[in-house]
Amino acid sequence: MILGKFLGCWLACGGALLCFYLFFSLVAATREQSLPGAIVLQALLSHWILLGVVIALTLLASLIFSAPSATATVCFIVTMGLLLMGRHLGKIALRLEEPGQSLLHAIYFSIPQLAFFDLRERVIHGHAMVSPWAWGVSLGYGLVYTGLLVLAACALFRRKPLN
Repeated sequence: MILGKFLGCWLACGGALLCFYLFFSLVAATREQSLPGAIVLQALLSHWILLGVVIALTLLASLIFSAPSATATVCFIVTMGLLLMGRHLGKIALRLEEPGQSLLHAIYFSIPQLAFFDLRERVIHGHAMVSPWAWGVSLGYGLVYTGLLVLAACALFRRKPLN
């Protein structure tokens, strides 16, 4: 059941994301008089993987919190925090004394690094593609993290009473 919910949400988000990127490509093509490069395809797939992580996190949170409003609020705050602050925790940890440094490093390396999937700047400024190796590693990282969150949601769902 959890896997079906996840796949349904992920595919629906992927369809909406595809429409957005098609529109973006058309607008960019009319402004630049050329079609955007392969970086747009990389950004689309990376963004879709990012959505997979967020959807899996939301499914897990929906099993932890009883109210949908609490789930939505917590997931919004966590996702925005990961997008805005996640990449900076390692730098902040270097400035701290022990044991704070080790604790913040542990948090930094255990949270999903959503910044790996954010290629918006590269698309907007017309940069070249990300190297296929680095891009593939980041996609694999996202898929593994998504899988772990979905497995955690499945395990938690099995423990819930169905009455």
